[in-house]
Amino acid sequence: MKLYHIKLSLSLAIASFVMAGCLKDQPYEDQEIQSNRPEGTPRVIEMKITATNTRKFVSLAYDNSDNDTTVNLVPINLATADVAPEDINVTLELKPDLVQAYNDSNHTAYSIPSASLVSIVNPVVTIPKGSRTGYMQVKFKPSALIGREYAYGLAITSIDKPGYNISGNLGSGVVAILIKNKYDGRYEVDGTLIDAINPALSSGPDGPYPFEVELRTTGANSVAMWVSGIDYGHLIGGNSYYGSFSPNFIIDPATNKIVSVTNYHGQPSGNNRSAEIVATGANVINADKSIDVKYVMKQAGATRTTFDEHFTYIGPR
Repeated sequence: MKLYHIKLSLSLAIASFVMAGCLKDQPYEDQEIQSNRPEGTPRVIEMKITATNTRKFVSLAYDNSDNDTTVNLVPINLATADVAPEDINVTLELKPDLVQAYNDSNHTAYSIPSASLVSIVNPVVTIPKGSRTGYMQVKFKPSALIGREYAYGLAITSIDKPGYNISGNLGSGVVAILIKNKYDGRYEVDGTLIDAINPALSSGPDGPYPFEVELRTTGANSVAMWVSGIDYGHLIGGNSYYGSFSPNFIIDPATNKIVSVTNYHGQPSGNNRSAEIVATGANVINADKSIDVKYVMKQAGATRTTFDEHFTYIGPR
């Protein structure tokens, strides 16, 4: 597998912007000393549901089990260079309209789980003193969720300490809860890509193939490409990658045929990129769990890049 130098995403930069220029005296930070700013510098609390970008949607897939399982579902983050000087209690509220809006925009069909299927352990999340992150936890039995597509819409509504602000951009989001399907796993992908706008980005001696990816469950019978270091994306020639583009493969389990390909980031995404299957491709899941698929990336409605790829199954992730 080849190594790639990937630019840091904007979301990683957010975590260090607030405290620049503040005095380092701890009594001042604890607001025991009042300077010209009696309220102190506002510190931002955000819902950091994606690690490498600022997208407000994430799908999380878990291993199947008959056991009751508690998971850290939603990270609530203090976006400062320093850790929390005190316990900070952050209240979250369910927002079903966010799920509906996501479904309408992306042609998905996520529903909100009943409390009997998924229970929220702590709607008030504590960011502990000395840390930057606390988690909203949920409890469920994975086997009861197989083949279903559930999601929560959530928003931060209040913070119990003064001097903290709710993030204007990352104060809400949609989190899908899924159980890994049989296509989920680690793969090595090889093939060709042809970029009609910038041929230098097409596959060649400088990459990108072959490289390792994860195909992560996004629905009962769908998986999307995830690449270490760039999250949901697709590597290209020249040690780079397409931003806001990751192929999401939708499979007919009765035939093992890939029936469509969409862009995980939206159809189209914010930068007007979408995906579409090419009917002349094999577009099939083979008996050895390998995959042959041909698809295109469209930009502003026109085909920009054609991919013809073979995925070799490595193992579970």
